[in-house]
Amino acid sequence: TRNGKPHEKAPVPVAHFNADLGRYRGLVFGALPLADIKTVKSHFQVTVNDVVLAVVGGGLRDYLLTQGNLPEEALRAFMAVSLRTSADDEFSNKITIRTVTLATDAVDPVHRLRAIAQESNAVKKEAHGGGKGMMEIVQILPPLLVSAMTSMTPPGQIARMMGANVVVSNI
Repeated sequence: TRNGKPHEKAPVPVAHFNADLGRYRGLVFGALPLADIKTVKSHFQVTVNDVVLAVVGGGLRDYLLTQGNLPEEALRAFMAVSLRTSADDEFSNKITIRTVTLATDAVDPVHRLRAIAQESNAVKKEAHGGGKGMMEIVQILPPLLVSAMTSMTPPGQIARMMGANVVVSNI
C-alpha cells in the first residue's frame, strides 16, 4: 500500500507476443538447479519465486532487446499466491493469481530482483488482506459474458485488461 491506499499497478505494455495465437507459437519450459536459486534467495533475502521471476524478466528483456521490441514499461506476469496460513491443516490448495512486475525496464539484474521482491511482497500482503484481483472479478462474471468480452477485445488489449503479459510458475 501507498499512504494507506491499495498498491497501484503500473500499466501493462503490449509486447509483440501478446497477439492472437498462431502456428508459430510455443511454450517454454526451463530448469535451473534449486540449490543455485536458493543461494541467490539467501544472499539477497528474497523468495525463490522472486528469483525465478527475475530470471524470467532478464530472459524476456534480453529476448525483446534482440528483437528490437523492448517496451519502455516493464512487462508484468501472473503469479500464484498461496492464501494458506500456518493454521491451515487441510490437504488442499488455497491460491489466487496476482500480477507483478518483471522489471524488464531495469538494466541491472540486482535492481530487477529487488523491484520484483518489493512488489511481490506488497501484492501478497494485499491478497492475504482480502484484496480482490482481476481473476477473482472475472470468475464471478457469467462465462458467456467473459467469452464475448475477450472475443471482441483486440489481442494486445487483453494483456492490458487482464494486467499481465505472461504467466510464470515455478512449480
